[in-house]
Amino acid sequence: EPGERMILLELYKRGYWGKKKVMSIDTLRNHYCKEIPELKQSLAHLAKEGYVIYHTQKGTISLNLKKKAEIELFMT
Repeated sequence: EPGERMILLELYKRGYWGKKKVMSIDTLRNHYCKEIPELKQSLAHLAKEGYVIYHTQKGTISLNLKKKAEIELFMT
């Protein structure tokens, strides 16, 4: 899906892996992915597939380091 690819690309370009996180879904929506109308659904699908990790205690999100090879392959 194009929205999911854009989310992965934005997080990938900015290096949001593991402990370096986007502070909230609102930050992601308002600053990085304004064009994605179904942001929450796209994030939910990415999380289900294991590409994105929600850090619920802090309300943050990041790319899954365990899927780094797959994500990098997808970005090329």
